[in-house]
Amino acid sequence: MNFMILLLTGASLFSIDGLGQDMSVFQAPFMYIGKYARIEFTVRPEWTLLRQESDIRSVFWSNPFQFYITAPVYRGFAIAAGNRERFNQNFDVHLANDDLRLHVISRGGVEEVFGGVGYRLPLGELVVQGSYLFGNTYETWDYAIGDYNLVDTFLYAYTGAVLAAGVTTKYLSCYFETFGTLDMTKPSMDTTFDLPQRLGVGVHAPALGGRVSAAYEYSWWQEEYGFRAPHRFSIAYDRDTYGFGYRFNPWYLERVREHGIDLSYKIPLPYLGMMRLHLDCALRQTDNAQEFMIAPQIELSIRELFVRRRK
Repeated sequence: MNFMILLLTGASLFSIDGLGQDMSVFQAPFMYIGKYARIEFTVRPEWTLLRQESDIRSVFWSNPFQFYITAPVYRGFAIAAGNRERFNQNFDVHLANDDLRLHVISRGGVEEVFGGVGYRLPLGELVVQGSYLFGNTYETWDYAIGDYNLVDTFLYAYTGAVLAAGVTTKYLSCYFETFGTLDMTKPSMDTTFDLPQRLGVGVHAPALGGRVSAAYEYSWWQEEYGFRAPHRFSIAYDRDTYGFGYRFNPWYLERVREHGIDLSYKIPLPYLGMMRLHLDCALRQTDNAQEFMIAPQIELSIRELFVRRRK
């Protein structure tokens, strides 16, 4: 059968496979411990344009609100906690030919709540972080064959955990994620996924009045699930108020490749902290589909309020 695939609303078309879009790529556990506590709030809407052969569709969605807090506690030790999205499973897809029309809607995903302890080194920090994973996904499959219609609904519940640790210095950084599991429960079957171990290595050096960073990440996804183990890398340049970077992010799903760029600008907020404006753009593609993503991100970091309160 020759299907035509149209993405109407949702996140990435490619989230329909596997566990969905992996949102934890290049998410290092480092706290960047300072002298004072800080709170961060992040909002990230996203627009996606899909091109499937001669068909083009645009979509919009918004990531969940993200929160992060870190604070020094005693003689170089600090604690941190926050939340973020781990896997996104939102999509709304039409598949059709002369005999069959299929409409699949999915809403939900896997969230991550994490907490960690860090220790400030003379030129860096050592961090250990644990995460609890949870979430629900609700799928509706609407079939139309001739004059007949059939609707099936599926509910998936997820729970899991993962552990990460890392060390960073002025010029080098390394982090490792392990002991990750994710239990998926639905009425007829329970499945446990072993999340991949993940290794990240970074190099940082002052250059051109700012700092140049390069990172490499490898994830040991298991082939028994039909996944692949991708090699990823990124490079970035940062100055006091602005920065930009490039990343190569092949997905753990076969044939999905992603190239992305990120632009950032920092706005100091006197007596409050800092606002960071990011513009993230990416091109995702397979052999027969292309997807362009653009996501502005606003991050508010509140720090100096704590300094004023201690005076």
